[in-house]
Amino acid sequence: MIRLAGDFMEPPESVTVEYQLKPNDVYTPFQWRRENLWRWIAAIVLSYIFYDRYKDSAETIRAFDSGGSILAIIAVLWIFILLALLLFPYLRTLAHFKKSAEMRGPARVEFRDEGIHFENRHVVSDVKWSLYNQAVETRSLFCLASASYVATYVPKRCMSKSDIAALRQLIRASVRGKVQLRMD
Repeated sequence: MIRLAGDFMEPPESVTVEYQLKPNDVYTPFQWRRENLWRWIAAIVLSYIFYDRYKDSAETIRAFDSGGSILAIIAVLWIFILLALLLFPYLRTLAHFKKSAEMRGPARVEFRDEGIHFENRHVVSDVKWSLYNQAVETRSLFCLASASYVATYVPKRCMSKSDIAALRQLIRASVRGKVQLRMD
């Protein structure tokens, strides 16, 4: 519950979320995000460069004895670059979920004024807000980062609208650092 006090909102006492994180909560190549947009633009630009560079040279390359092999190598290289840009980040996320048991099981997180209480079948911990130096909210989740490539992901699909609004208030009041939250 959010209480109004004057012209500002006080952060709520606590927000509790029970969830089971899925790979698509963390990353999917087809999600509309800035990082994905740059990957898709890079893939399109590289595809155009390959096409433009080798469309006129194809006949010349085929004139060599092993010209077909050279064109096959160019095609494999082009496919590998596209896969590296678009598919490998998703495969890396899947592999991380496979080898990290703590990410696969059910979890319960309670966001409080003094910090975050986290528990799953492997760990129970209390973390102070000062650990987190960045908070980002997307359409589908909240991401609280403490270092490069170390973050706590909380999917919004397991939260009510009032819980989402309350968590935004807690994050605004507690995270000291870069905070990017949605307005809706």
